[in-house]
Amino acid sequence: MPLIICQQDEAPPATPTLTPSPGNEDFVALLEDYMRAAYLNAQKSNDPSTQNGGVFVVGHRVVGNGHNQAPPATGLSLAEVEEQYGKAAKYMSALHAEEDTINDARRRGARPGDGMLIVPWAACAECAKHMIEARIMCLVRHHQAIQTYRDNAIQYPENRHDWYSSVQWADFMLTRAGIKIFELDCQLGEEYAIRNGTHRWVP
Repeated sequence: MPLIICQQDEAPPATPTLTPSPGNEDFVALLEDYMRAAYLNAQKSNDPSTQNGGVFVVGHRVVGNGHNQAPPATGLSLAEVEEQYGKAAKYMSALHAEEDTINDARRRGARPGDGMLIVPWAACAECAKHMIEARIMCLVRHHQAIQTYRDNAIQYPENRHDWYSSVQWADFMLTRAGIKIFELDCQLGEEYAIRNGTHRWVP
């Protein structure tokens, strides 16, 4: 039985939202630039359903980039895996954007414990474990993207169980580990559109 932290008719717990206010405008504008970069990385994903990307930032400098993909050494794309071996094989093969971004930062010699990870979507429990082990300081995700997941979780409770539970448990683990989670509230526009399930989504 999958773990459901919220009841069927409840919304997920609120996460602190970052919006421009006196004194933080420059910082929020910088985060918006990083989020745009994360979406551009997401567009590189060849996953036929959901695209996700990330950037890892240390000291206001991007030191890691990533997107969801099959491990490059396999020579396969996620689209090819799904087409040849099925959707279940694609899920088992996927290197998630969070892990790919952290791995890239490490390859470049960065210390993940010194920085923050910026991604559009909510992290699953598997990604949360990688973040905790890497000891990242902070996770920033996109409020508008997360809101679509929250709305779908309420509107279609019968479809949400496994992923919804994984995301909720991920937030619980990250919070317990002392990793701060924020949601950046901003509209980005058509040029940053990515695949979300069966449709194209404009952030």
